[in-house]
Amino acid sequence: ARVRMEVSCVLKDLTFRASDDDKVAIADHEGMVDAIVKAATLELGVCEHTDEGDHHFESDTNKSREYLAAVLWNLAISEDLRVTFVHNLDLIDALAKLTTDENAKTRKNAASALG
Repeated sequence: ARVRMEVSCVLKDLTFRASDDDKVAIADHEGMVDAIVKAATLELGVCEHTDEGDHHFESDTNKSREYLAAVLWNLAISEDLRVTFVHNLDLIDALAKLTTDENAKTRKNAASALG
């Protein structure tokens, strides 16, 4: 969960700074959008225990969902990707689910990606 959260954060930053052409290249990479959707909609409720007894999985997963919803928003800003995204029913369904997330930032990012 920690690695997914860190990668999600980097991808959020990259897509925020990317040009429209770069956003299209990222989204066109085979399986990229599907992987983002899958990772963003992982169910909560499982908890990993570290050697110190800390419980990180749920908070890391919540943060990953927030970051990945932001990635989808960053990509959806591109005019070239909006048409593609609107026809991706799995993506639309995932964003709709994320608008009901417990995290307010995740809800905002998902709603913004939907337009």
